[in-house]
Amino acid sequence: MTGNEVRVLQHILDGHNNRKIAELLYLAPSTVSTVISHLLKKLDANDRTDAMVKIIRNGWVDALREIFPNRPCEKPQGRFFAAWKI
Repeated sequence: MTGNEVRVLQHILDGHNNRKIAELLYLAPSTVSTVISHLLKKLDANDRTDAMVKIIRNGWVDALREIFPNRPCEKPQGRFFAAWKI
């Protein structure tokens, strides 16, 4: 994977959309879309979610869940995030 691919992938794992990724990496949104298209082909994934699942299942990242304190009578709230193993 190229450097841009790894950086874009990290931002996808962090839950950012293409516009936000472009802002953070100082890239054009079209460049981010192209990088994501290349990543999906390399990973043989149908979409961003499928790519993330494959990355986690291949053991390239650890999937962790951050739990937020819940209010009375509500389900626990949280979000998933991933940390690279390498």
